[in-house]
Amino acid sequence: AVWDEGGCEYRTSIYGGYKSERSSMDDCYGEARSYLNEILPEFKVASILMHGVEGDDIGYMLSRGINNSYLVSDDRDWMSMLKPGSILFRPTSKSSITWKDMVEGFGDNPIETYALYKSLRGDQSDSIPGINGIGEVKAKYIARAIMYGFNIPNSEMKLIYDNWDDGCKVCV
Repeated sequence: AVWDEGGCEYRTSIYGGYKSERSSMDDCYGEARSYLNEILPEFKVASILMHGVEGDDIGYMLSRGINNSYLVSDDRDWMSMLKPGSILFRPTSKSSITWKDMVEGFGDNPIETYALYKSLRGDQSDSIPGINGIGEVKAKYIARAIMYGFNIPNSEMKLIYDNWDDGCKVCV
């Protein structure tokens, strides 16, 4: 289990608005985390928390060294941790995302393409603005086009260049 404590200093230094619209962690989360930290060792589950580092980042670092990982999170950022043999289970929707799903959606370099897609779309849950006028379908098309050398209409490129800001850089 990986946990957040405080803000992510690295991302906030890039974009001051990062997670700026979230309310502070409520007492219920802190109590639940304390309880889980006590009982998880009984189930041989490690619990990792680093001040100033997001649970996502800890999970990413750990997932790089583990083959056939089974990840559990509703956070779409965890899709960037997938690799061949790994599965991301999303508890709320009771759905799973695999490496094959990522390749089908984002091509042969799905993690890099997904990062570019996220920078175009932004991330509302993290208060990161996307590029105005670029929705999910267009963002996926543009990200794949950039990654795989397809032609992008000049009007689309102008939209990107005119509206790219520091918030987009956080996702890349």
